[in-house]
Amino acid sequence: VRWNPVKGEPCLATKVPFTYNQFGGSIGGPIKKNKIFLFGAYEGYRYELQKRVEITVPTQATRTQVLTAQPIYASTFALVPLPNQPLASPTATTGLYDQIAPAINRDNHFDVKGDIRLTDSSNLSLTYTHARPYGQTPSGYIGNDNIQYAYTDRGTASYVIGGASWTSE
Repeated sequence: VRWNPVKGEPCLATKVPFTYNQFGGSIGGPIKKNKIFLFGAYEGYRYELQKRVEITVPTQATRTQVLTAQPIYASTFALVPLPNQPLASPTATTGLYDQIAPAINRDNHFDVKGDIRLTDSSNLSLTYTHARPYGQTPSGYIGNDNIQYAYTDRGTASYVIGGASWTSE
């Protein structure tokens, strides 16, 4: 049983929403028969889950007492929510802040590869990868969610030449 801060009463735990979508595709084939080949693939995903955030925070009475003695802490307390769960006692100095907030992850990723047959014994391969993953994890502190960005752009080139009994790359 959890406490519902909106209604001010206990509520039964319910299944939290969860969404996971993964999608993509690929295509490839010869551009010029037996000479130039191209292949590309894309994958994306969207993942969203409601996560429970639970932290212990100072009560309004504690904040008032601290700010009376040290007003410089006002900006810090502005980032910390007040307890939204019943206090353990009327004189408690801390209480529980409990909320459900979204955790989000998503990515768009694609690869492109081209192969060129230069001669009967040599090939050139070119590859490019592009990705932009993003993640957001909720925090109990106001405006302080954990956000991760990543950027990947990578290109490679490979030249292979070979004979009947040898290969050089």
